[in-house]
Amino acid sequence: MESSDIFAKFSGTVCEGCSGTKKRHHAFCNWCYRELPKALQNALWQRFGSGFEQAYVACLSWFRTHLFQGEHRARQKGLFEEKA
Repeated sequence: MESSDIFAKFSGTVCEGCSGTKKRHHAFCNWCYRELPKALQNALWQRFGSGFEQAYVACLSWFRTHLFQGEHRARQKGLFEEKA
C-alpha cells in the first residue's frame, strides 16, 4: 500500500477496520482503535514518513487476522471481503 493511499484513507471518513464512519485524520474509528493491542495503538502515534505507514499496515493485518475480535467488529459481516 502506497503512502498516498494510506494518507487518503487517513484523511477520509471511512474506517478500514469496520467500514463504519470515523473522524478525519484519525487512523480508525474509536471502537476499532480501542480493540487494537496496546503496541499497535502506540505505533499509530508516529508521524507520516517516520513509521505511521508501517503501523497502519500492521493494524490492517491485525484486523484481517482477528476478523471478529470485539463486539463492535463482530457485527461487521463483510469485513475485508474481496471487492469485485
